[in-house]
Amino acid sequence: MAENYETKSGTMEMAIFQVGSMPCGLETSLIQEIIKNFTITTVHRAPDFVRGVINLRGQITTVIDLHQKFTTDIEDDINSMEIVVVLFNDEPIGLLVNSVSDVVIIDKENMTAPPANVKGITGSFFRGILKMEQQLVSVLNLTELIKK
Repeated sequence: MAENYETKSGTMEMAIFQVGSMPCGLETSLIQEIIKNFTITTVHRAPDFVRGVINLRGQITTVIDLHQKFTTDIEDDINSMEIVVVLFNDEPIGLLVNSVSDVVIIDKENMTAPPANVKGITGSFFRGILKMEQQLVSVLNLTELIKK
């Protein structure tokens, strides 16, 4: 599970998706699959950011609501959302997002560290900012996002 963006040369493939109005990105090597048309079962007494669990081909998979993690507006229409499934410590974890918009090859030179004034728990969820032609994309720090 390599998330080393410190090497500033070369390219990498990144999935771009929306969480509320915020464009986010994650290296595709960390993504197992993207699913639609799912049923989430609520887990009582779970933290607020755990939306529930899904049955992913016989394996129970926790779904984390990124809207809750980022304290952004929560979408009510879950049927229009998608789940980005990542592997974390050999366990699939679902990340609930509005939609996956693109998969792009990016130049690592277009990535910068998050601004110094982005601190605290929420700020640690981001590994960097990707400068694209039309927008700035917040690149997720998967390790911090899942462990907190």
